[in-house]
Amino acid sequence: MEAAAPCRVTVFLARRRQAGAADPVQRIDPVGFQNRYRMRRFDMWGDHAGQPTVRWRAEVVDRRDSTPRTVEGHVEIRWSHGKFAGVPEAKIYLDTPHHDVAGYELIDSGN
Repeated sequence: MEAAAPCRVTVFLARRRQAGAADPVQRIDPVGFQNRYRMRRFDMWGDHAGQPTVRWRAEVVDRRDSTPRTVEGHVEIRWSHGKFAGVPEAKIYLDTPHHDVAGYELIDSGN
């Protein structure tokens, strides 16, 4: 099996309040993330869900204690029609609760 080329993924998330969500979270910066976590795997696959959808899953390992963490989400691709016809847009959704995402920590967690 050929080794995967290194990649950098930057994702901007629109925060939404999830039912039963924990306290507010803070994120670590990209350098801090790279120092603490190692990307083990990143998968994407198409899904037939009415409109074009791409599902994704990232598996990272916490370098502090070798704990694996999985983050999942999906991207919905939309085309504009009528007088707004133009370039398609995409909405990125985080399906994993924020408090379970690698690189996000509860503000009062003391980490």
